[in-house]
Amino acid sequence: MTTPRTALRSAAFVLPYLPFLIMFGILPMIYAATLAFTDDTSHWAGVSNFTKTFTDYRFRPAFLHVFLYTTVWLGALLVLVVGLALVLHGRANRVSTGFRFLFYLPGALAGAASVLVWLFMLDPSVSPGSFLLHHVLGSQLFVESIAPGHLPFIFAMIAFWTGAGGWIVVMYGP
Repeated sequence: MTTPRTALRSAAFVLPYLPFLIMFGILPMIYAATLAFTDDTSHWAGVSNFTKTFTDYRFRPAFLHVFLYTTVWLGALLVLVVGLALVLHGRANRVSTGFRFLFYLPGALAGAASVLVWLFMLDPSVSPGSFLLHHVLGSQLFVESIAPGHLPFIFAMIAFWTGAGGWIVVMYGP
């Protein structure tokens, strides 16, 4: 049973957030729903915008790329993050602390620095993983490494290594 004092404390935490929730959460959702069901003249369009999108020749390849990216990224994140967190859990504390720092380090890079690191890593002429780029992807040049067919996997790899360390720290804890 909540007392008025507890309710007042709870409201003190929630009320400052409410204007932000309304401005940046609820109102954009209403605006997006309005745009989805109206045409360019602001008249009711029903589901015709959705049927137009689904029949567009670009929808299926785009959907496939997003599905591939999500499957690779989420699968790798689930398996490797849980696996690495369990490996860290079974090690001595000093070793575990060092490895947690190493796993977290890629995510600590700022966005621009991360882009430069990945440009370096994907260039077969200078990458420390050039053997893999040459033999697995068959890439001799940078433009071959970032061919459109490779992009879902490259983006999934970048997203994984950028965020996995933070999740390992979260799952393993202090």
